Amino acid sequence: DSIYIFPDEDVIIQSGNKRHPITFLEFTFKFPSHSSYGIDENTRLEIYYKILGSENYQKSEIFSWKVGEDYFNQTDFMRQNPNSEQFHFLIHDYDLKIITFETGSHSIEENLILPDKYKILIHGDTKIDLVKSSSILSYSPIIFDGEEDNPIQIFSSDSTGQGLFINSATTTSILNNVSFNLLNNPEKENWQLSGAVTFYESPVEIKNCSFSNNLRGDDYLNIIRSSFTISNASFVNVFSDAIDTDYCTGSIEKLYFTHIGNDAIDVSGSNCQLNNIYAEYVGDKVISVGERSQIEATNVIIENSEIGITCKDMSKAVINDISINNSKIGLCVFQKKSEFGPGFLEILNYSESNNEISYLFEKNSIAIINGITIENSNEGIKDILYGVKYGKNSK
Repeated sequence: DSIYIFPDEDVIIQSGNKRHPITFLEFTFKFPSHSSYGIDENTRLEIYYKILGSENYQKSEIFSWKVGEDYFNQTDFMRQNPNSEQFHFLIHDYDLKIITFETGSHSIEENLILPDKYKILIHGDTKIDLVKSSSILSYSPIIFDGEEDNPIQIFSSDSTGQGLFINSATTTSILNNVSFNLLNNPEKENWQLSGAVTFYESPVEIKNCSFSNNLRGDDYLNIIRSSFTISNASFVNVFSDAIDTDYCTGSIEKLYFTHIGNDAIDVSGSNCQLNNIYAEYVGDKVISVGERSQIEATNVIIENSEIGITCKDMSKAVINDISINNSKIGLCVFQKKSEFGPGFLEILNYSESNNEISYLFEKNSIAIINGITIENSNEGIKDILYGVKYGKNSK
């Protein structure tokens, strides 16, 4: 009770480019001339296909919805071509493959998209004002090299600027003496990122930088599938998470956090070294280790925060020399997600004072504090952490 419809000619679809969204193509299929079979929005259609070189056919149901409006390809942010030549303050060296921002103050009123295979340079005495919901997207590594007494400033005077996104840069970006202020996460039509400053599959070194007063977004700094180092940096008055690393390898050293809406450091699927961390007035977890992450940390001081350390979901945290004071909960070790398992936390030289709850350790998770394995297990940990009492629902 079905009919086979064949294409006018052989159809071979090339593999996609992971750096770009799907490219939609049109193909024509012709009904047999004798058929009276009709198609409407309720007709169930399937397409049969095979991987080139294989003998076995597979099938997939065809969606009856439109791909999108005709204007989508022209307006979608991630489909736009680089447009750096339209900005008068950018100097292009086509031989050396370098794009340099002129020193001075520059207002960006539309999205700036920088091409790949270049280096993007900004020196001290430069101010970038992102207004009218504009963003900077770069497919090349950035070298933002400010001066200690004259840092590069990236901010939004009208509080609409949508940050900085480095996408698939092949070599290491460097941020040195850069101040980020009053930024939002990018949000364009039906596309958005969670971080106001995002490095995706782009290695980065961040030093002597400040991140303050972001206005929207899950993260201020989000690093994804990249290697990184962050040192001598501060995060002040952050809307939600300060740093979020997903599937990364890196180090975090000499960082200061204050007045953070959610987590100060959120590590997922990552391997990180932490050293010399001071955090106060953090609204959720100061250090959250999850989804099979591993961290080693030394010299951590936590004051006046919601939760000190959380280690969950088959993660392992080894910490030496930590102090947690005047906070709601000191330490948590548990399993949150069913696809993972218990957590493991080991701490040497641990001290605490005036915390409402010293620790919450779930059964089957392991906690070793100052050489002593804690046998106690707490029931209902997730109700306490994510329920009404503490009002949090973060990662």
